[in-house]
Amino acid sequence: MTQTPVAKPAARAAIETAANNKVQQINTNQNLTNEERTEQTAAVRQKEATAKQAVAAQTSTQDVTSTQNAQVQAINDTPVTAVKKPAALAAIEAARKAKRQEIENSNLLDEEKSETLREWERKVNAAKESLKAARSNQDVQNVIDNELSQIQAIPTQSPSRQAAVNEVMDAYNARKQLISNESWLTTDEKDEKLRELESAKDAALERVNQARGEYVLNSAKTDGISTVNSVSVQGTKKTRCQGPSRCCA
Repeated sequence: MTQTPVAKPAARAAIETAANNKVQQINTNQNLTNEERTEQTAAVRQKEATAKQAVAAQTSTQDVTSTQNAQVQAINDTPVTAVKKPAALAAIEAARKAKRQEIENSNLLDEEKSETLREWERKVNAAKESLKAARSNQDVQNVIDNELSQIQAIPTQSPSRQAAVNEVMDAYNARKQLISNESWLTTDEKDEKLRELESAKDAALERVNQARGEYVLNSAKTDGISTVNSVSVQGTKKTRCQGPSRCCA
């Protein structure tokens, strides 16, 4: 009577079940890229083949059982490890935190800061969604190259504040030129008026730089330009000619 093998077929079946379960775990892990999934599936199948060879080489039922248990455990312990997506997510998180801190520490007006934070949040969420949808290593790299870069490139300098500074400086430079070109001012008077102009400009810029909201900024700019323009270019030492024969020295 022919005896039907039991131990080895049962061991092979247990090994196949363990391998198939591990491959299923790999296939359903959304953090893996296609390349990582293919590589890790191949590694499991290689362990499966090695395990079956080890079972086939055994001669006793006890050895078959021991080999089965050890090989099934080795397959079950195979880590399912994603590398590309977690690394990209960590880079996005680092960029998110760094840009948030940069925005908070910037010279943006309150209104600009609120809008910039909304843009920051949109771009961070878009990058995370694109990363979640990425399938290949190249897809992940595209997220890093494009959407991560967009987070890093969010501007944190206030255009409104810079425009106000430029307008104050334009008024200052124009007034300075007027004073410098006024021939009826003595050198001492020019120096005095230039010092007065410098003080007016510095005070205006300080108010502009301290302004937090658009209304305060516009008021600081308008008042500052007015103060700069109010610096007189008229002298008192020299007198202009009152007539053809009444010029004073």
